[in-house]
Amino acid sequence: MQLQKKLTLPYTQESLYTLIVDIEKYPTFISGCSAAKILERTSEFLRAELTVGYGPFKETFISKVYITPFDSIKAVGEAGPFHSLKVVWKFQALSPEETEVDFFLEVQFKSKILETIAGKMINRINISTLKNY
Repeated sequence: MQLQKKLTLPYTQESLYTLIVDIEKYPTFISGCSAAKILERTSEFLRAELTVGYGPFKETFISKVYITPFDSIKAVGEAGPFHSLKVVWKFQALSPEETEVDFFLEVQFKSKILETIAGKMINRINISTLKNY
């Protein structure tokens, strides 16, 4: 299952990067995310645990998050309900106050039932809600 979205937002590249790298705030602006915490932080990566759900279904997973300051954030699944997970955020300044955000998600779930449920949640992802932050 894949999802790719691109959006131009009226914010600086630095401010959008700072928002997305603040993983512990995901429950405040990512639909379906109910919990997020950093398990490990090094100079090269973060390890994060997130809980996401749709209706009565909730799953917790761990991902390793590689950061390139102000340019990109890449998360790779390490443990959870999937065979593979890759999430990439890229930020490109178009002007001092306008940034293009490129979001990519690729996931393969272990369970067909979970894939169906998660597919509904993934299709609801709307990065345009970042305009509110």
